[in-house]
Amino acid sequence: MRAARRQVRHSRTRHLTLARAEQAAGQAFGFAEEGVAAATVGLGRMAMTATGAALAVALAATLAWAF
Repeated sequence: MRAARRQVRHSRTRHLTLARAEQAAGQAFGFAEEGVAAATVGLGRMAMTATGAALAVALAATLAWAF
């Protein structure tokens, strides 16, 4: 009888361990996915800022040359 109880406990423990491992892996994948998305947005913002700065410099140079 005790052997059967131990086996049930062991399988329950194994199930919980696997469930926790799956949850941790899912969270890690989610964090990595969010990091990639944030990096992409950050690079896009940097490119827009650089483009805006270049346009502002070009406009200022044009106005300085014209007047």
